[in-house]
Amino acid sequence: MTLSHRWGVESYKILKSTTLKNLQISIDIFSLPQIFQDTIQIAVHLGIHYLWIDSLCVLQDDWSDWEHEAKNLEKIYSSAFLNVSATMSIDGSESLVSGHPSVSYHPPQIELELNQRLQMFLVVDGDMWVDQIENAPLNKRGWVFPERFLACRVLHFGQSQMGWECREQATLQAFPNGLPQTCPMQQMAKPQFESMINALTRNPVQDYDHGFSEKWQQLVHQYSKCAFTDPEDKLIAFSSIASRIMQDRDDYYIAGMWKSSMAYDLGWWRPTEVREAFPVSKTSSRAPSWSWASVDGEIIFPSTIGGVRAHFVEIEEILKQVTVENNVPTTRSSIRIKGQLLPLRAERSDERIVSFAVAHIRFFVGDSSQGSFIGLESPKEEVQDLLQRGRLLFLPLFATSYLISGIALTKIHGVCAYRRLGALEIPVMRDSVSIISTAESEHGGQNQQCDGLQREGWVEIHQSMPQSNARSRLWSVAAAKLLHFLNLRQTSRIIELF
Repeated sequence: MTLSHRWGVESYKILKSTTLKNLQISIDIFSLPQIFQDTIQIAVHLGIHYLWIDSLCVLQDDWSDWEHEAKNLEKIYSSAFLNVSATMSIDGSESLVSGHPSVSYHPPQIELELNQRLQMFLVVDGDMWVDQIENAPLNKRGWVFPERFLACRVLHFGQSQMGWECREQATLQAFPNGLPQTCPMQQMAKPQFESMINALTRNPVQDYDHGFSEKWQQLVHQYSKCAFTDPEDKLIAFSSIASRIMQDRDDYYIAGMWKSSMAYDLGWWRPTEVREAFPVSKTSSRAPSWSWASVDGEIIFPSTIGGVRAHFVEIEEILKQVTVENNVPTTRSSIRIKGQLLPLRAERSDERIVSFAVAHIRFFVGDSSQGSFIGLESPKEEVQDLLQRGRLLFLPLFATSYLISGIALTKIHGVCAYRRLGALEIPVMRDSVSIISTAESEHGGQNQQCDGLQREGWVEIHQSMPQSNARSRLWSVAAAKLLHFLNLRQTSRIIELF
């Protein structure tokens, strides 16, 4: 068996080089945290003779042993009979079973009239799974993400409910045969994870693997919302998930991305409040600038709704460079990309970018669906300096029916060497349904929204629809010009991105 728990104050004897011999002789069970003691009782009850707990199975003062065990995380948890999860635990001092009702939970019943007759209904809290499992303290931890999803079976101890997850079902103590439809999962449970992993490994590897990328991005998005005590562990913990996929996929994995889908994944970005809460200056050294693992907080990927219509980059080669920093071996990697580098200018107002220009074509930044987006990771002072010196460049990645996705770069020391600064999204088209009211028709009124869009460079193209409902598509004139320019492919070159 294995145990997933949150570390608290280390009031017990953990495994170190200095405690190894004593712990090999005997361990005083009653000196261990209550969660450990409860888990031992579960193991004894199930007839399990071996229990893996990180603080007692990994030398905490030996980097080589820690690294070895971290690489074996996938084998450890996927091979275990059961993973006990202290899901409600805050600091590891609580008991797994304290606070749980002594009798089975039964939802209250209520009698209601339906179809002119009285019927009995169960009253179920629709957020029960979310409250007991998804939003529990433990499942917000980064290391627990792979532990939970790699294990064959997980027994959760929530605040007032036990939960169960295996590869076929996720449920709660109150509903042992499965959750009711009124109790949905907002994120992901093990059955969904297994289905996703199977889909990720089933199809043959191909360039611009959009289907693979879409599912991989869902995993990264969920993982990115988890927190770490030591943020340097972010890539190491996630590598166990990648190892599961590598077993059946002939692809190249590096720094949280796969070569086959990198053209779609490079366009990741973070909301403004996340960038401000977790500045890249505090994490940039742990991963290449092009990797989402170089930052903390929620990661969002560009939408591919409407289908990918054009690709503007080719991933030529991935280079690994091994360096040693503070006596700790680390790997830095760069990618060689063939693409089009275009000058990027921006206009600021009140500390925010209000518009930018690519190849002398201007786009306005806004919160509406018609507004373009630019999110730069570097500090404002550095961005301002790069803008003033004209050192920002735009590398387009791909275009869908609705947007152009790309990244912002700046040149660094070296021949054709660049660093990623952020992401851009430029809307190309959007669908809308305009309903002309009777009052507007009687007064010969114009659609004010369409007038405003036309002033901002949008053209409305109507499609025939019955009656007064007119379906239209709004095309950005500026985006159409940029697409035409990119399709000429006159400026492609090979660059190295660090």
